[in-house]
Amino acid sequence: MEKIRASFGDFYFHGDGLMEAVIDEGVEVDANHIDEMLGIFKQTNPPTRFLLANRKNRYSFSFPALLKIANSKEVEYVAILKHRKKTPLLGQFLQPKFFAMAVFDDRQQAFDWLITKTQTKKAA
Repeated sequence: MEKIRASFGDFYFHGDGLMEAVIDEGVEVDANHIDEMLGIFKQTNPPTRFLLANRKNRYSFSFPALLKIANSKEVEYVAILKHRKKTPLLGQFLQPKFFAMAVFDDRQQAFDWLITKTQTKKAA
């Protein structure tokens, strides 16, 4: 597993196009942050297409940031790992029009779902 530090959080590349994002506490993710994140995704081999958004910290997204994610071609599947009952999931409005998304309480289940998606993509 490769750890990549961004200006607003840590990204862990698990191989096969699978990335885990842990955004820093209190950050408001903006469009510039998304540009930085997508740049990281393009640098991995293979490029990241499957994202585990680990919501262990509290942070938010600006509306332009959500739109930038929605319009990107890099992200195909997102698993959201929530740690609190009332984790804000504003990104749900993006589903299913832009990419497949699922919400999990268990990290391993989130990984398993994404791994299934990577294997399905390889088989296609």
